[in-house]
Amino acid sequence: MDQTSRTATRVRTGVVGAYVNGQDPAMVRTVRRLAGRVTVTGKEAFSTVSHLARQDGVEGIDIDPTDHSTGTRGRPSAGQDTLFDVDQVEDVIRRQRRLGLAVVRAPGSRVRAGDVLALKAALARPLAEDVVRALVLDGAWLTTHRRPLLDHVADHTGPLALT
Repeated sequence: MDQTSRTATRVRTGVVGAYVNGQDPAMVRTVRRLAGRVTVTGKEAFSTVSHLARQDGVEGIDIDPTDHSTGTRGRPSAGQDTLFDVDQVEDVIRRQRRLGLAVVRAPGSRVRAGDVLALKAALARPLAEDVVRALVLDGAWLTTHRRPLLDHVADHTGPLALT
């Protein structure tokens, strides 16, 4: 079976929603009302979603604990590839479960273009079957390095978000 056939049968689309920075509960509420779903990001995501959980519930809300920030000219910020340390991953997952979120994400790993070893390591990190593994990919993965990306993603069995 060729690569296209192998991956085509495993692709599943989700529900489209909006991403917002989690500093303003009123904004999150408004976006959820307008878009139906909202993913809250940033360092304040947990406190904002906790606040909303107490007032409105969490239906249509989830958290992306991945650091999507970049430094100058689109390069990853120096010194930090996630908002949370590796030893905090289980705590981040537990906090999302305690909030009752329908989608639970692990803090994503930033994978620099062509770093196949980092890609393999990010895909191999043990996670529960229902936890979405997020990878923040340099754009060159989709052009110059797409073959190794497709090969490794095709072999991955759990939920996966590529950003």
